[in-house]
Amino acid sequence: MRRTIRADQRTIKTLGRRDHEDRRGAYRQYVSYRLCVTHIPLIMEFLEALAKGWPMLLALIGLIIVLAKMDIKIAVLEEKVKSLFEIFNRKDK
Repeated sequence: MRRTIRADQRTIKTLGRRDHEDRRGAYRQYVSYRLCVTHIPLIMEFLEALAKGWPMLLALIGLIIVLAKMDIKIAVLEEKVKSLFEIFNRKDK
């Protein structure tokens, strides 16, 4: 809403622009307040779940690491067994 004053057209437009910027700033503050108010409980629930579930998360990460190392060691053992059988079969010929 523009202010009605008796001045030249440029002054009226400037005042109108200021009012619009003031309203936009107030709206931004309102939106940021509403986002904070509505999202704080969600963030708190997430943090509580994280606090309760961190041992399971840590165990899952550890399990993934152990399985990856085990896969590498099994692949190395397979190669060793193959080469051992090849050597053993050459010896018999």
